[in-house]
Amino acid sequence: SNTGGQNTAIGSQSFYSNSTGIYNAGLGVQAGYSNTTGSFNTALGWGSLYSNTTADGNTAVGYQSAYSNTTGTRNAAFGIQALYSNVTGTDNTAIGRVALNANTASANTAVGSGAMYANTTGQQNTATGHVIKLSSKGAKAGAPPSLDNLIVPESLRSTKNKNIGTVIKFLDEARASSAANQPFRM
Repeated sequence: SNTGGQNTAIGSQSFYSNSTGIYNAGLGVQAGYSNTTGSFNTALGWGSLYSNTTADGNTAVGYQSAYSNTTGTRNAAFGIQALYSNVTGTDNTAIGRVALNANTASANTAVGSGAMYANTTGQQNTATGHVIKLSSKGAKAGAPPSLDNLIVPESLRSTKNKNIGTVIKFLDEARASSAANQPFRM
């Protein structure tokens, strides 16, 4: 039985399994469907936060956004299937259709349609733009951000845009300096 309070659920089976979770809001068919004790969650869209059970403080807006999340906390997913595969990762922000779609890690920020969609275990990454791919090498928890996770597509490397060329040259030099254990100077 549902003994949780201050919840709002609109839509067939929205927050259907809620037992003691409080301060949740769901709008859409099966939004927050599996939530039992999770609190302070917002699910807007068909199947958004569908698998969430005990996690707190998540916001999912869009069809199946944060769909697989069960215990990951403090995540924000905006867009169709944004942060779809995340189960336990925390503190992620995905904005855009399928942004961070395969993600299972923590502390990533992806903005743009398909941004970091293939990232699985890489942590502490930030990507903006359409279909920016990052490898899954990732940093260990608590490690400082690294250039190791940034992949510049070949299509951008061949551009005649001077600004993009300067950024690519900067990244290549920074990687080489890091690989040689030499300080990188701008």
